[in-house]
Amino acid sequence: MLPEPRRPGVAASRPAPHPDASAHPQDPRAARHRNPPPPARRLLPRLLRPARRQPLPSALAYYLASVANTPGWVNAMMRLRNRVVSTFFGLKDLGLMGEVQAAKPLADYRVGDRVGIFSLLHLTDDEVVLGDFDKHLKARISVCRTRLDGRAAIAVSTVVHVNNLLGRAYLFVVVPAHRRIVPAVMARALPPN
Repeated sequence: MLPEPRRPGVAASRPAPHPDASAHPQDPRAARHRNPPPPARRLLPRLLRPARRQPLPSALAYYLASVANTPGWVNAMMRLRNRVVSTFFGLKDLGLMGEVQAAKPLADYRVGDRVGIFSLLHLTDDEVVLGDFDKHLKARISVCRTRLDGRAAIAVSTVVHVNNLLGRAYLFVVVPAHRRIVPAVMARALPPN
């Protein structure tokens, strides 16, 4: 059976069935054609609406939610990094990003506490500064609750001070990976209950 011809510029009211739809009812391709998805113009407004409105969590809550849900591939890269740099270069084994105490209440965190691979250097509701210092470099990360175009937002910034040639070589290797790791980790932040 041939689909009926369409006039140019006029959308068909219903897509034509897949030619094999009746011959292979269990074929997933046939099912796709029997039950087409809703048109994008009807689906898009539902996707763009927030499921519920709630205030943006504190900077520390956002950071903890991010690292607690670190993707497995990032943890695998951290294990490899720790093994290589501690064995061959005498640098610290930082552990894994998600090694945080899940049961620890937010109010119990204090400056100086270890939070995953970083130490807590500064803590307010709107900003948390974390850092780590080793012989090759000093790294700091800021997670800041802010406003962008009148809307609540989270800004993540990093500052790295290189101490020596080893630090420069280290950054040459890890910066390209960080460009993928940071967005992957931060995208997994879940608002606290």
